[in-house]
Amino acid sequence: MNPSHCVESRVALAKRESTNKMEASSEAEEVVMVTPIPDSTPAPQQILGIEGSTVLVLIHSKELILKCLTEKLMGQRMVDPKYRWTGPIGLITQESQRFILTDEGNLEFFNIHGSDSGNYICTIAYARGDRHITTEIHFLVYVYHTPGKSINLSTEFETDTCENNVIASFEKRLLKNLEALVHDLHCEIREWNSQCHSASDAMSLLTHRLTFMFVVFPFALAYEDFCENSDCSNSTNYIKKAYATIEKSLEDRALDSVGGPKISYVLGSLTGTKVDHCKPGFGKNTQANVSRVCPGCCVACPPGSYSARLETTCTLCAAGSYNKNYGQTSCKPCPGEQSSDRRGSQAEKECHKWCRNAAAENQFPGTSKRRDPSLKVGGKHLHVSRMPPQFRNRETD
Repeated sequence: MNPSHCVESRVALAKRESTNKMEASSEAEEVVMVTPIPDSTPAPQQILGIEGSTVLVLIHSKELILKCLTEKLMGQRMVDPKYRWTGPIGLITQESQRFILTDEGNLEFFNIHGSDSGNYICTIAYARGDRHITTEIHFLVYVYHTPGKSINLSTEFETDTCENNVIASFEKRLLKNLEALVHDLHCEIREWNSQCHSASDAMSLLTHRLTFMFVVFPFALAYEDFCENSDCSNSTNYIKKAYATIEKSLEDRALDSVGGPKISYVLGSLTGTKVDHCKPGFGKNTQANVSRVCPGCCVACPPGSYSARLETTCTLCAAGSYNKNYGQTSCKPCPGEQSSDRRGSQAEKECHKWCRNAAAENQFPGTSKRRDPSLKVGGKHLHVSRMPPQFRNRETD
């Protein structure tokens, strides 16, 4: 089936579901709009609003146009319309970078980033006859991308010894050879480690086995911005070719140790597992309605969470930090000696002063204690407090 036909069918289904819901209920409903994954640089996606609803927009391409119109408004004669757009960063003006406001009330995005995700509201004020009308149109934009893939490989070698200097020398030479094999395939070797242990062969002779594990990592995964060149579009094929090239070299004994202690590849021991990766600021554990429309996609992390380099999930900000934006790679610490009461804080206002004597306050509600440097006995401080008498004047070092 033609992929574009599938996308069109999903859009039509979403619209039919939305129409049925709106007919069955007068309450505002969320309408899902699906943006297809482009095979090449697409024309900008143009999205209409829906009165009384928030339009969910999933966008992968570099450009997007949100129209401050609905199908209902398009059929009306509006006199002297005035448009006002606000987004995650506040009021959007003609001076805003990467946005263009048109005379028709359109909001145009260029070079979309994960941080462009969030709520966008267009307020339109116009006259119709002798009436002055103000209407709000809501959009919820999520920037996404399909996950990239690396391949985790493991292989075994038979060796005469597990001596550190012998193994270290072999690993250094092996890594150099592996890098040379995959470099022309726009890949690199990462996160390698090894284990060497005693073993017995089929003839019950004592020998040793070296298990060597490493990751073949496409260069394209390290690009933070959206990438449409051949490195990105062919990255999955590159890791397949890298696996085949490494396997052939191992089978041909090209990577065995030459000279010194014998270290040779164990035939058939190479195994590989593909692993998904999201770009920094993106993750898979997003809202259910997004995951339903775009299963397996990497979506910009929402406020109160982040993802660091090439993780596949969004992590809640730790207590004592916050994040108010989408698509972030870290959270901001609370200012000064302030902290927050929970993980996933989304604003600085959730930070507050932290009581250093919280434990004492919990033990004796309504009391406090402090160390007065002016009171010393025998070089030791005495606590001056409003605690019950039996707990007063304890000495501390």
